Amino acid sequence: AKSNPGWEAPHFMWVLRDFVLSLEDQSGRPMTATEYLETALSDRSSAAWRREDSKEARQRLVDLFQRRDCVTMVQPVIEEDDLQNLKS
Repeated sequence: AKSNPGWEAPHFMWVLRDFVLSLEDQSGRPMTATEYLETALSDRSSAAWRREDSKEARQRLVDLFQRRDCVTMVQPVIEEDDLQNLKS
């Protein structure tokens, strides 16, 4: 597909639902959700990079999608019963 002149990969949007982590780098500096995605895709020190299937999936995402973005959505409540009774 990449060899097809005029072909452009779609924009990759990673939506993280129920996100509870702090968006900060290893030094504690704030980072954007997109920076979090790029770190997740490139951090070769993580345990996930030791698994061949995970490493291959990450590399394919990087190779195929030149434009990548990420957004996080926090969990609206902690308790499942409260989640079932949210007001709209």
